[in-house]
Amino acid sequence: MNFRLSDEEYERVYCSCHAEGVRSVSDFARSSVLRRAEGEVPEALNVGAWLLSLSQSIVKLDGEITLILDWIKAERQRDQRAIRTGEMVACSVES
Repeated sequence: MNFRLSDEEYERVYCSCHAEGVRSVSDFARSSVLRRAEGEVPEALNVGAWLLSLSQSIVKLDGEITLILDWIKAERQRDQRAIRTGEMVACSVES
């Protein structure tokens, strides 16, 4: 199998080889083609799936934070009403 690369493309492939510790561009190309042929998902698609999962987690976390903030706000309002009406009871914490 033969294919041509521009100078920029070759430089990117060469740098990837070096970063992954592959001994030659030919070995790198061969293993890349075989991984793709065996159905391995390209890294870019893995990143996309990871970003989607991260986004969903952030949305869920945002909802949970909103619930916590609402609870804190309600507790503060309850405490302020208790202070205004003289209903505030001193609490002691036992060790």
